[in-house]
Amino acid sequence: MEGRLTLKVSLKKRTKKSSIRLTGKTGKYLTVVISVNGQVKATLRAKKKGKFAARISLELGANTVSVQASNSTGTKTVTKIIQRR
Repeated sequence: MEGRLTLKVSLKKRTKKSSIRLTGKTGKYLTVVISVNGQVKATLRAKKKGKFAARISLELGANTVSVQASNSTGTKTVTKIIQRR
């Protein structure tokens, strides 16, 4: 059974690292798609308590990170910008 459609994402605003660990929470077992600068970097399934995590690579400068969770009732998207120096 799929979980309720909610979405929270934890992400720093700035980093010097070339890759970061993105974490978040959504409904249990929902499909989560993570994109960086318009390119899909990870597709995964949230765990029983709705938690998910993925390591994503970043380019120098501004990176637009979009996280999308979906269930049978719709889709929710969170978009954040992280600056890699």
